[in-house]
This record gives sequence, structure tokens and C-alpha cells, in this order.
Amino acid sequence: MGSYGRSYKNLCWYLFIKRENNLIGFPFEQPFEAAKTIWQAEPHWKNEVTLSKSIVERYGLAGFYKGSIANCVRVATKSLYRYPLVMMFQGIFDRLFPGMENDTRTLTLVKGLAATCVANAESVIVCPLERMKVFFMTRNVFSGGYLQFFHENIHVLRKELFRGLGIHVARQNVSWFVWLETDALTKMYIRKKYHIDPFTQQIPFTLMLPLALITSIINVLAGNSALIVCSDAI
Repeated sequence: MGSYGRSYKNLCWYLFIKRENNLIGFPFEQPFEAAKTIWQAEPHWKNEVTLSKSIVERYGLAGFYKGSIANCVRVATKSLYRYPLVMMFQGIFDRLFPGMENDTRTLTLVKGLAATCVANAESVIVCPLERMKVFFMTRNVFSGGYLQFFHENIHVLRKELFRGLGIHVARQNVSWFVWLETDALTKMYIRKKYHIDPFTQQIPFTLMLPLALITSIINVLAGNSALIVCSDAI
């Protein structure tokens, strides 16, 4: 089997495992996603405890699973396209700008271009699912369902599904740009500091773990404001 065949097989296995991991953890993550979305739509709650009590009083425990179908599809879909999109755009810009590993300016440009392409593509894919997720999570009553949603908005369906797309694009651009730039620059710093050849050597796990933590914290801090604005808009 050639290198292309091996790469394709590895990619398929990665996507399968990633999807299964997301789906296995979904029942435990859904209540937190629902509480987060409801709190962003109803910011007057004092803390997590009062918000949770309100959800239980209004909807029962089922309130934590409002919009779960749309959210489950969103989570499963993300695991299928994210890695291929990043690899595709990264490969395109790697060929256009060779030897960027040791050039900070070129690396920053390439990561920024890749972030923009991935963010714009992801926004178009995810926005309808995000819209339905927010609609059902923040709805005050359990009635109808997804068929009713489509029936009520049949004449303005495209507009309704893509409500807040512009803000969603901005949010995704912030998130992807911060993540890819921070990831690339921190790895470049570590390689230079510890004399790690980017072509023949890998960064040790003991260094990758704190790098991943730093990148995640910066990304969460940078993207949180955009996330709140996006939830309000849709």
C-alpha cells in the first residue's frame, strides 16, 4: 500500500475514533452545553446553582437535553470535517509557502490564511445546526419539534437557518486564528529553545502537554466574548 493509501486509511480511522469518542461523551456534555446556552440567553441568573434550579423547575431534568438532536448532529459532523479541512488548507499553503517552519512572518501569514479558510467553511456548515440548537435550548415550552420548526419557517427557512451567520463567521475566525497562530508560535519557540528539528524530530510529550494547555486557555479567553455575542444573535 502506498503512502497515500496509508494516509487515507489513517485518516478514516482517526475520523471514526474521533466521532465515537464525541458520541460516547455526548450524554454527559449535553447538560453543560444546554446550561451554557440558556445562561447566555438569560444572563440575569446569579450563578450555576440558581440557573440549574430554574431549568429543573421549568422543564424538569429533560430541560438539560433540550436541542440534543441538533447538538448531537453538530458534534458528530464537526468530528468528520474539521481535521480534513485543516489538513487540506494547511497542505495548500505549505506548498505555496515552503520552508515556513523557521520564518515567523511566513508562518504567521500561512496560519492566518488557513484559519480564515477553515473558519469560513465551518461557519456555513455549522450555522444551521447551531441555530436549531440555540432555538430549542432557549425555547420556553416543549411543543412541536423539528418538523414544526421547519413548518413555521418554511417561507423564510434559509434566512432563519443562517441567522447570525456574519457573527458566527467572526467568532469562528477569532477562534481558529488564535488557535492556529498560538499553536504554531509556541511550537516554533519550543523547537528553537530545545534545538528540535521540525523535519526530523517531534516535540516530546512532556512539552506538548503544557503547550496544548496554554493554547486552549488562550483560545477560550479570546473566543468566549464572540461566543456570547453569537448566541445572542441567533
